[in-house]
Amino acid sequence: MAASGIHRVTRLVALFTLLMVGAWITAGWIFHGLLGDSLESLGRQDLRDQGRLLQGALAAHPGGARAAWAALDADALRAAAGLDRLELLDAEGRSLAADADRLPATPPSARLMADLALGLEASPPPWREGGELYHALYLPLMDENGELAAVLALEAGAETSSRLADLQRGLWAATGAALAFVVFVMLAMGAILRQARRRQAALDRAGHLARVGTLAAGLAHEIRNPLAIIGGNAELIDMRAADADLRERAGEILEEVERLRRLLTDFLHFARPGDLRLQEIEPRAFWETVLAEQRVLHAGVAMDLAAGDGLPILRADPDRLRQAARNLLANAAVAAGAGGRVSVDLAATGDRLRVVVSDDGPGVPAGLRENLFEPFVSGREGGTGLGLAVSLGIARAHGGTLRLDRSGPEGSVFVLELPLDAVEGDGS
Repeated sequence: MAASGIHRVTRLVALFTLLMVGAWITAGWIFHGLLGDSLESLGRQDLRDQGRLLQGALAAHPGGARAAWAALDADALRAAAGLDRLELLDAEGRSLAADADRLPATPPSARLMADLALGLEASPPPWREGGELYHALYLPLMDENGELAAVLALEAGAETSSRLADLQRGLWAATGAALAFVVFVMLAMGAILRQARRRQAALDRAGHLARVGTLAAGLAHEIRNPLAIIGGNAELIDMRAADADLRERAGEILEEVERLRRLLTDFLHFARPGDLRLQEIEPRAFWETVLAEQRVLHAGVAMDLAAGDGLPILRADPDRLRQAARNLLANAAVAAGAGGRVSVDLAATGDRLRVVVSDDGPGVPAGLRENLFEPFVSGREGGTGLGLAVSLGIARAHGGTLRLDRSGPEGSVFVLELPLDAVEGDGS
């Protein structure tokens, strides 16, 4: 995915997430309102059903509604029905209870009394009191002449309010959980997209480097021929010139030609590593050979090898591995300097061979550590900056790793880990 495409996806995801959050909040608010209306309707219907049953029982009593009411235990009936108020009113809307002063009686309004006089039930709008929602219902009780004899008053609120509050809490808890999930998804998508942008940038950079590397590798091959001619002529001048100054200049040319050859060789190994040609290698013997070679090149540096007995056989490309070993040892020897020491420790850990190369030099400068394995990054004068990059590529080609384990005034420690059984032909 191109970088511009990733940015578009990022904006679309952000917009989609905001729309989702807004839609969820709106839906939750609408559902909350509908739930409240439905619960209020349910509360009124429950009150109406209870009232009609009691109305029918009172109206059917032979002695009339008032006699039937007197025979009832109104408080027990109210508690059993879950009502906050249950009382009988006269035709004027006044309570007939002996302890009417103690009851929270709210006489029906004149309009409601007019409906009751016509034999119609009356219900005022629900109201809130003390955080609770209340419903009231007034049912007429008619005498044998069709006149209003009494009014049955019912009022309920606590149970309805409790159910509504429980549902509201559940709804808001579900809404909060959903919002938390949406936020989590948004953060996760943001993290994924940030990682995608970083990977895309790395891929773009890798593609650019690959194209540049291909071009530069071709140029390097073309440079080798004229470089060989320059070197040959410089050697001829050095051999035939009678003037000492001229021979000195020829020697300087040869040194620079050799430096350029090393640079071209390292660069070609870095740009086109090639496939592995795996062979069985005895680790101790291999590193002893490389160390003997480096002791000749760095005579002033002490080099020692520590290896346990019974190291397993390593499958690796000996030429490529020798190149990585030479790079590591040469860097360590230059860092240690004359009179310094370089140590190599071999150990098998599980299915991997661990090679620790340490020196007692001044350490890698702090500003170079982060980019130490990138091409053309060098901490010493005259270095090509490709040795560690090439060595890392060789380690990865074998399925292994190479890292700077630690570095400081007491020296640097590099760790090379290689699988004991590398994959045949893995050359990238």
